[in-house]
Amino acid sequence: ASSNQAGDGDTNDTASLYTPNDMPGSAQALANPVTLGGYINQPGTGAEGRSQLRGDIDDYFRLELLAAQSVTLLVADFEDADADLYLYNEAGEVIDFSVETGEIETVTAPENGTYLVNVTAFLGATNYILAVGSPALDSAPRTDAELVPGEIIVEFAESEILAPGFFHADLAYQMGMQERAGGPGRARLLEILAGQAERQRLGTAARRKNDFQNNAR
Repeated sequence: ASSNQAGDGDTNDTASLYTPNDMPGSAQALANPVTLGGYINQPGTGAEGRSQLRGDIDDYFRLELLAAQSVTLLVADFEDADADLYLYNEAGEVIDFSVETGEIETVTAPENGTYLVNVTAFLGATNYILAVGSPALDSAPRTDAELVPGEIIVEFAESEILAPGFFHADLAYQMGMQERAGGPGRARLLEILAGQAERQRLGTAARRKNDFQNNAR
């Protein structure tokens, strides 16, 4: 296969080679650009196979990204499952994340560097396609965008000193809002939290830094 095409190392298919990538320390190396096909599932969900019972909640990938390059996740079974996308730097900090409930999730690298990309199953089981190498098209907010009730565009002072392990996403959460788009060095789209499900989803972003650091040791 071409170096620009890859497969998830731990799919549900018992006939395929098994190379676990479900921890930061065992992240699967990827080229750039690349298109990868994969599979994730919560325990007890999905088709019968290698991970049906115990689950394959997380897939981690390590790769080099350029500033403003995007990583896009296409969730094949988005009507029955929910997958999210996280981007970490080498220090284990969550740089960007996408926790939508639809077909597309996208994160963007703020600068050149080595990153970890985490595809995670929030609900159910799904095949997915991970595409790396497309420049981010909307790094700045549109001035002609239609206003949506309950949403606001803000720009945090990136020099603001935050407590260790505390991110601007956590700051938005404490204000009763969640990030929907944007990231470090860019304007951010915030949305007023509607219920407990959203609160649980956003709390995951902060917890994942601690999980990353513990698992990488």
